[in-house]
Amino acid sequence: MSINNVVEDTTPQLGGDLASNGNDILFAYNDKAIFGAGNDLQIFHNGTTSYIRDVGDGDLQIFATDDVYIRGYSTNNYMARFNENGAVTLYYDNAAKLATTSTGIDVTGTVNAAKADIDISTNARLTINSDIGEVGNGNVALQAQNSAGSALKPLGFRAEDIRFATGSSERMRITDTGIDVTGTATMDGLTVDGNARIEELGAIAKLTLERGGSQNNADSAAVDLIETNAGSEGANFGDAATNGFRLKLDGSANDFLIQSGASGTVRTRLGIDRDTGDISFYEDTGTTAKFFWDASAESLGIGTASPTRELEVTGTGNVYMKVTAPTANDSAGLELANTGATWLIQNDDTSSEALTFDRAGAEAMRIDSSGKVGIGVTPSSEFHVKGDANTIARIEPNNNSGKATLLVSSTGSGDGGIQYDANNNQTHLFSYSDMTFNVGTGN
Repeated sequence: MSINNVVEDTTPQLGGDLASNGNDILFAYNDKAIFGAGNDLQIFHNGTTSYIRDVGDGDLQIFATDDVYIRGYSTNNYMARFNENGAVTLYYDNAAKLATTSTGIDVTGTVNAAKADIDISTNARLTINSDIGEVGNGNVALQAQNSAGSALKPLGFRAEDIRFATGSSERMRITDTGIDVTGTATMDGLTVDGNARIEELGAIAKLTLERGGSQNNADSAAVDLIETNAGSEGANFGDAATNGFRLKLDGSANDFLIQSGASGTVRTRLGIDRDTGDISFYEDTGTTAKFFWDASAESLGIGTASPTRELEVTGTGNVYMKVTAPTANDSAGLELANTGATWLIQNDDTSSEALTFDRAGAEAMRIDSSGKVGIGVTPSSEFHVKGDANTIARIEPNNNSGKATLLVSSTGSGDGGIQYDANNNQTHLFSYSDMTFNVGTGN
């Protein structure tokens, strides 16, 4: 049976499969190849654009035994590739830019997004946005919020800084000069490469080191000032590769200590008792206090940690105290004073090099550089006394029955002198040969 006039037949029907026999089936503009009883799938071209429309029920599915490609007609460039049991790859100008993987996606190049919402749980959301007030419009921020849309905690990236905030309050800012923190920074450790500054405007600036959770520990808190050998950066105080000092709180003894560390050896140099205020300076080994201030007794001990006087100097063998003036024309002395009088023992600030004893600013006695003693006068002999109108040099026994003797001696020729015998109230001149005679009686 032949078909002579298909055009005039408005309802032509096929009695079997339609074979094109190597010829095309031509559709004019807007003529559709329609599939399904309800025109569900339509394929057509409107003169400018080609369309595949799935307008019916169900899905539009494309099946392939291997890969599905979308390619450019004129350049044959890849635009998309769908691999069964593999990646879905999207291309730009025949270059792969985004591909799915078994764990997520791989992106080649830069991701530009005005806003990206990433669901991280059922009650929270991470938003990358360019319009968050805490960091300023036109900047980039990471914004977390709860399901109610509150409790903003943005991380803002600006051209000049990076800002961290809780709620609407800024807490930390990273700038080209360093880090600014508003509030308290709590951390397990802190290493600063360079200078560190603590500053508070209008209030006290504080650095607090606290060992929490326990008391009475020998190492409660410390500040280390150290230098290290090359290649040993990061070593700790007391290590063989470090030298320096430690400011330390000894909680077991309630002491503040200054310790030195050199080549692995740590020595205590100074200690302050928290409760008493006593101050100890240690000798070279760092084990024994040799310069000690007793705060409660207001006493200073040199060579002893238990001074019994306001100043006590203790040593081994001969013990000396030295007071040195800067030049020969300056005096060095010791002043002894109470509310009633002042005595000054000093070396003369002239070239005589005499030792003088002054009371209330007036000289009372001196010993010159040759050993001569002068009382009230610069001595012209070994013992020289000068007083007012009546001058008395008195030698007196310690009881009324003894003898008072002035002995004039020469190792070459013997002794002689004057003696007062209180037993018989007589004064004698005597010589070494025991020849005596009375000069007189009475006092």
